[in-house]
Amino acid sequence: MKGPRGCAVAFVAACEIAIWPPPACALENRQLGVIVNTWDPLSVKVGEYYAAKRRIPFSTIIKVGIAPDRAALTRKEFEALKQ
Repeated sequence: MKGPRGCAVAFVAACEIAIWPPPACALENRQLGVIVNTWDPLSVKVGEYYAAKRRIPFSTIIKVGIAPDRAALTRKEFEALKQ
């Protein structure tokens, strides 16, 4: 297509290509981790269910103990858990 309409179509097509992200690749089960709060029975149940359904290896299940009523951790608390 020549002319202004052809340029507009080409421009729109180029913009669509530029803004659409590439297709996402699914993660494999060994690339996933599950963090389970052992102080929260619901977290334990959900973590066990998810790990079983996704066949998450035991080595990538991280168990932490945090009071269930806590909404956030301080940086120091997070760093301690991370270690």
